[in-house]
Amino acid sequence: MSFEMSSHLARGTSHIVDVTGPILVSKPAKSRLNRDYLRQFKSNNMAGNIDALVVKDLENKRIVVSRQFESDVETVWEMWTRPDLIDTWWAPKPWRAETKSQDFKPGGKWIYAMIGPEGERHWSSVEYTKVNEMKSFEGIDAFSDENGNKTVDLPQTKWKVEFQETPGGTRVTATLTADDKETLEKLLEMGFEQGFVMALSNLDEYLKAHA
Repeated sequence: MSFEMSSHLARGTSHIVDVTGPILVSKPAKSRLNRDYLRQFKSNNMAGNIDALVVKDLENKRIVVSRQFESDVETVWEMWTRPDLIDTWWAPKPWRAETKSQDFKPGGKWIYAMIGPEGERHWSSVEYTKVNEMKSFEGIDAFSDENGNKTVDLPQTKWKVEFQETPGGTRVTATLTADDKETLEKLLEMGFEQGFVMALSNLDEYLKAHA
C-alpha cells in the first residue's frame, strides 16, 4: 500500500484536515472545529459532493483517508481484496500495479510492484493480520524486494481499512498508524497523500464504468 508519487502529479479533489501545523486556536476549539468538519464531510460525502477526506494527525501518529463510492459493499470489498481487480486501480496514473502473489487471510501476504512509465519497478508487501469479511481488514505495509523481504530503512505502517454501507453506496476509511510521527512524515514527503487520493479516484472511475 505504498505510494511514492510526486505531489505535482496529483489529480482529483481531496479535503484535508491537518492537525499538525501551528496551533492558531485553543486545543478545545480546534477539536470542535475538526468534529464539525468531519460531520459536514459525512453529510456531503454521502450525497457524493466530496471525493476524499485526508486527516493528518501526526501527533497521534495517525493518518485517516475516507472516500464514498456509489457501489455496494460486496463490490467495493472485492475491488480491494482480489488481485485481478486491485491491480486495475491501485497505482496512480501513469504508473500501474502488478501483483506477484496474494494470500488474503490472517498471516497471508500480498506482494506487488508499482511499475512506472519507463518500466521501473518499486516493490511492496502487505502482511495481513486481521480479516472481518465485508467489514474490515488490517495489515502491515512495507516497502520490500520482489520476494517480500522488507526494506528496513523505508517507512512501515499499519493499515486498517473499513467498509461501511451508506445510503449512497459504500464509504471506505483507511487508517494508517506508525510507531512514530517521523515515519508518517517521511511517507507524506514521498508523496503518499497525492498518490493514494489518485488511486481512489481510479477506483471510483472503474466502479462507475463497470456499474
